Amino acid sequence: MGDISREKQTMPTILKGGGSDGEEYNAGISPLDEQLVADILNNGGTDAELTVGTSAVELKVGASKKANRKYVIFVPLDSGIKFGFSSSTQNIPVFKHQMIMMPVGEDTEVWFIATSSGKTVAIGEL
Repeated sequence: MGDISREKQTMPTILKGGGSDGEEYNAGISPLDEQLVADILNNGGTDAELTVGTSAVELKVGASKKANRKYVIFVPLDSGIKFGFSSSTQNIPVFKHQMIMMPVGEDTEVWFIATSSGKTVAIGEL
């Protein structure tokens, strides 16, 4: 690299992208190793309250999980709730009003179970 100075050899490469408004933006890499114009979630979100009882209930807003989801958020509004990643095991206890935000894809399942019926969990999918 005879003609390139040491300073230029160590300069980072900056990727530029053009937005729909004609502006240029620095591209970045998300925590999920996806190349993005900005490290934000711009795919909308959904939220609801989920009633949980003594049978396992999956975290999803409506009939199916949000397409292309990147994160799930949940807050138990009652005590006595556990979660897990399968319909047959929910062994991780969470406290009332404890917020959990997890980076997950649309194929990852999150399930809840409660010590008694009528418990509530506020949920969100981004």
